[in-house]
Amino acid sequence: AASFAFISGAVGDVLNPLGPFAAYIALVAAVAAIIIAIAMVLRLVLAAKAMPALIFATSAAAIAGGVYGIQQQTNSQNGVIANLLPA
Repeated sequence: AASFAFISGAVGDVLNPLGPFAAYIALVAAVAAIIIAIAMVLRLVLAAKAMPALIFATSAAAIAGGVYGIQQQTNSQNGVIANLLPA
């Protein structure tokens, strides 16, 4: 789950010139995590079946949100990874 979440954060960083995709990925993953957590609390789904999805959504939101935060702090137009690698 963490490796796929890292890949989604990296894709969001690479697509930064087209738009803030890291922010979109973080927002969608955070909303999914909240919905899954509410469903688990209300016992609409079994906790054993929903826990992997909750872990994935939470890790994707954290990684993509971190990438977006770094993009905003460094003011990078091409993405953080593109700024680190020489052309």
